[in-house]
Amino acid sequence: MILKEETEMATIGVGSRRLRAKALRGLCLFLCFGLLSACKTSDDAKAAASQMATTAQDLVAYYSALATVMENTIKLEQLQSALLGTTFEAQDLAQLQQTEEEIQKRSNLAKSLQSLSAGLTKLTGSTAATDVSTAANKLGTELVTIKELPKGPPLPAALGEAGQAITRLAQEHDERKAAALMDGTITAVSKMFTAEKPVCQSLYTTYFVLADSLAEESIKRNWVEETGLLTPALQPFGLSPAAVTPAAGTPAQDLSTVLSKYAQQQLATQAAAQEAAQQKASEGMDQALQEMQKRIHALATGSAMPSRGSPVSLADVEAWVSKL
Repeated sequence: MILKEETEMATIGVGSRRLRAKALRGLCLFLCFGLLSACKTSDDAKAAASQMATTAQDLVAYYSALATVMENTIKLEQLQSALLGTTFEAQDLAQLQQTEEEIQKRSNLAKSLQSLSAGLTKLTGSTAATDVSTAANKLGTELVTIKELPKGPPLPAALGEAGQAITRLAQEHDERKAAALMDGTITAVSKMFTAEKPVCQSLYTTYFVLADSLAEESIKRNWVEETGLLTPALQPFGLSPAAVTPAAGTPAQDLSTVLSKYAQQQLATQAAAQEAAQQKASEGMDQALQEMQKRIHALATGSAMPSRGSPVSLADVEAWVSKL
């Protein structure tokens, strides 16, 4: 009888140990899957941060290029007034300067967004880095103080809301919560860019039309040394074009006439190409911001990121900036 009870107790003990072992294996599997999930989230956060930083960097370049365009537009207006006697009122100058100032503010906003994006993964540690906190506060201030472009559309209401929310990002050590704050910011910036895109394109068109008209007038008035157009034919042989001072009825006069027509054709071709490149850059920047908004939103909601790598449309932005 005792032997039977001991046997039953031993059997129960073995079964209990087996249950504990099985439960332990289950717990280990659960922890492993949890760790893998955490690693995936962290990997997504790093990828999204890196891609957003690249996108913001190109946004800085886009707005910086446009600010240069505005600066040159002011110079061209002043030059046209001096050379051709056109009217350039003080209020016209003030509006152009205000536009340039607001474009520069958007470039500064993009710089803060770049800094914040680059430091996003630091928020998962025990403390947020000082530079991340600084960038978040700076970006928040810029988002709520930025103004509409002259003759531009109203700013999205979400811009001010994002500015107030983003300052809390430095206190978040949870990737999803941090991404949710970034999600609102990227959405607001993307909406602003989409709304203002026609204005930005119009500013560039105005600049290039003005430059084109001044260049064409300079050709007509013989203010341009057109023989430089011969350089592609002469340079391979180490030759340089000579300055031509044509006299009536001479071959030089005929050359000057031909080159003047060719120069005007070059103006038309280059103007069309430059305007098309700017439109592609604007479309590319718009698409890149919308793509990054989708990725940050996926990170904020715990979904899989739809794609990796920098948005391909940024190539059009970089091409325009480099040529400008």
